Amino acid sequence: MVTTGSIKLSVNNKPPGTSTWGKRVVNLANTTNGDAFNVYLTGPVTSSDIVNTGSGAVKVLYSTSTVSASDLTEDSDTDGFVTADQITDWSTVRAVMLMSADVNGDSQIQVTLPIKVTGSGTDGAFVADDNNKTVYMTVIQLANHDQTTYNDPESGEAASTNVIAAQLIHDTNVTDKTADADAKTTTITRTVNVTEPGQTTPTTTTQSATFSQPGTQNLATGEISYGAGTVTSRTGNNVSQNSSGTAVTFGNDGISIPVVAGYTPTITMTTTAADGTQTTTTLAATLNSDGTAYTFDATDATVYSDPTINIDVTYTANAQSFNVTYYDETTGETLTTHGFTLSGVTGGSVPTLAN
Repeated sequence: MVTTGSIKLSVNNKPPGTSTWGKRVVNLANTTNGDAFNVYLTGPVTSSDIVNTGSGAVKVLYSTSTVSASDLTEDSDTDGFVTADQITDWSTVRAVMLMSADVNGDSQIQVTLPIKVTGSGTDGAFVADDNNKTVYMTVIQLANHDQTTYNDPESGEAASTNVIAAQLIHDTNVTDKTADADAKTTTITRTVNVTEPGQTTPTTTTQSATFSQPGTQNLATGEISYGAGTVTSRTGNNVSQNSSGTAVTFGNDGISIPVVAGYTPTITMTTTAADGTQTTTTLAATLNSDGTAYTFDATDATVYSDPTINIDVTYTANAQSFNVTYYDETTGETLTTHGFTLSGVTGGSVPTLAN
């Protein structure tokens, strides 16, 4: 989208009169002043930008403030205006003054102001509402024989030819109305930690998939939209993408959750979304067909919503108990009144019996 251009600012005189001095000032549009969009200078007026058919010297000055006619009354009154060498940031200029001495009859003094236009969105972005908006930039004309201010025609009446109007239009018929933008990438990672009884450091398996979404920028509004994601790289076994490119599935091949006698595994999954929200669920542990290991359901993750998945497998000792029975060594009879039961857990301890 074209966001640069120019404004013509001129001082004219009709014969037979002659003005010993003349000025014309334009206030550039800015959203901070309530305008629909922004008009900024991109640099100074150069000598090649000046047309002078009169005999007087021409000067172009700049102000970082909006001005009114009452601020400028005399030919030498340039308070608040400076020369180009004193401007370090051209986006701060809010008004431009063209002044000339000896504006002869039928002469014209004209300068071309280099400008750029930015929208009303954040950081000057163009938004849909900017389309077809118009700004009216106040022009002040002063001369030694006349002084006129041309104001913003809020009444809706036809604007004076001395008012500079700018309209922002998004031409949807042009072929170059969009452009490729930087792709958005996200890496989704699943980490499985299996801590067996007696282990202090878990056995860790990591799987990941990096997705890339192509970006398209609307050159009128600056907005970027993204297409379907596709997997650009993978680590670990059994990482697959669904057909629409919006989710990835992590399989469990190569992840070992062994059967340990006397212990029951607990599988906990914690998913951390892109906004930091965490969700914790308990997964069912399913014994495989040969009874040597457990498995759990594969994990589906939504692209750009579930970037981090942690699965922790821990073991809980099963409850255990046994009965203690006393026998009479002489008769071999069971002493039923002296028996008792000891209870504990796998790998635990029981009270020591006194002699």
